[in-house]
Order: sequence, then structure tokens, then C-alpha cells
Amino acid sequence: MLRSNYCTLYQNLEKDLTELGECPYDQGGYFIINGSEKVLIAQEKMSTNHVYVFKKRQPNKYAYVAEVRSMAESQNRLPSTMFVRMLSQTNAKGACGLVKNLALMVYITVGSAAYPILEFLEEWGTENFEW
Repeated sequence: MLRSNYCTLYQNLEKDLTELGECPYDQGGYFIINGSEKVLIAQEKMSTNHVYVFKKRQPNKYAYVAEVRSMAESQNRLPSTMFVRMLSQTNAKGACGLVKNLALMVYITVGSAAYPILEFLEEWGTENFEW
């Protein structure tokens, strides 16, 4: 890497760099491979099997969104994602568990469009849901 401890340009004076045909203002930090400049770009990726909660800027339909990307440790396929979205406001009069006014909505996505979890559970034959 140019200007690293292993580079021949390391700690050369401006005069020496100019004599070598190098720009003294070049900060380095890149590689030259087969005559081409190559730069390493860091990539960040959210880790799997962790819950991330994001507070949404208002005005927004949701106050908070939680996201879990789940995947078995030994697999190399894409992770499945589950979102839990808490509405900012709701006009519903019922209650869903401990959450007043049905403010908590859960969406499941597994390679397809998201849909409410209550519809998912009803589809699989789960009964006795009170709205």
C-alpha cells in the first residue's frame, strides 16, 4: 500500500518524492496492481440473529421498527427477515395482548411481500383471536 511502512515512498521528503516523479501531496492508502490503482472499500453488514430497533423520524406511520434477520449458523443462503412495527397512532378501540389499540403490527417476509401476522396465523388455522 502506498505510503505504508512497507512502501519505498514511506517517510521520503517532498524533494525526494518530486525527484521520483511522485506527487508530494498524495496521501497514499491504495495499492498499485499491474499498473492500476486499486482501493479497498469497507462494507458494513448487519449481523444475523440479532434484534435491531430503529426509532422512525416523525411524522411517520410507525414510531419504531424492529428487525431480525435470522439464519442458521451453518447455512450460506439469504437470511429471512421479520419486522415488528409499532404504529405512531391508531384509532382502533380493541386491544391486542398488552398493547393498547392494536398499536403493534408484525410483518413476516420470507422472500415475498410482507403481510400482517394475524392473517398469517389465521391462514395456518390458528383460532380465537380477539380484535
